[in-house]
Amino acid sequence: MNNRNTQPLVDAAWLKARLGQPNIVVLDVRTPPKDGFVAGSIHSDYATAGWRTTVGAAPGMLPPPAELERLIGGIGIGNDDHVVLVSSGESAGDVGNATRVYWTFRMLGHDAVSVLDGGFAAWTADPANPVSPTPAGRPARAFTARRAPTCARPLRRWSRR
Repeated sequence: MNNRNTQPLVDAAWLKARLGQPNIVVLDVRTPPKDGFVAGSIHSDYATAGWRTTVGAAPGMLPPPAELERLIGGIGIGNDDHVVLVSSGESAGDVGNATRVYWTFRMLGHDAVSVLDGGFAAWTADPANPVSPTPAGRPARAFTARRAPTCARPLRRWSRR
């Protein structure tokens, strides 16, 4: 989904007003998650799900596009979805994980992605915001990476496209 009007940072009120809309997918990337989930959110552990890989001796690198397509589509995110990423909101490292996933989506040409400002801590600061004890599930969907037009230099792994 290419939507240049998507805000990179959204607050809890913005998300609450849109919960349940079919094209809004709340993706919790906490490692490990605790104290529940934003109601209706799905979970993909940043540290273990495959968001990063080791290339040679360099850890934390971006996996090949085909691997990311399988990961993202496998958790139920399609190209027409607006993804809202949830961190714990408890540390800079945790927020860093969410922003790395944000940039992963952007590198894949998916602009409809935002980070929940303050993460799960901000969400639960208002007791009226719905929390579920377990994450939701979504059926697998097709997700196709597109080279981001903002890439200054194409990656070799993109040369097949």
